[in-house]
Amino acid sequence: MEKELQRIAFSIENRTGDKHKTGVRLSVPVHSKYELLQDGQPVPLVQTKNWDYPWRADLSMSGATSKIEIVRTDRR
Repeated sequence: MEKELQRIAFSIENRTGDKHKTGVRLSVPVHSKYELLQDGQPVPLVQTKNWDYPWRADLSMSGATSKIEIVRTDRR
């Protein structure tokens, strides 16, 4: 995680070993914009209508691990 909180990166492990989708719910500061990348590719963020976690990304898991990055885009 960077000090400026412009980018957070982590890995997700596919413990089942099979191909499947999994969801990540996000809560980000109001009036800020972020994108989520899975292995360098953008993943759409969809609104959930959930006040606590208003954004969701569906990740496609097929390999052993995936690198996830959450990048702030309104301060580039």
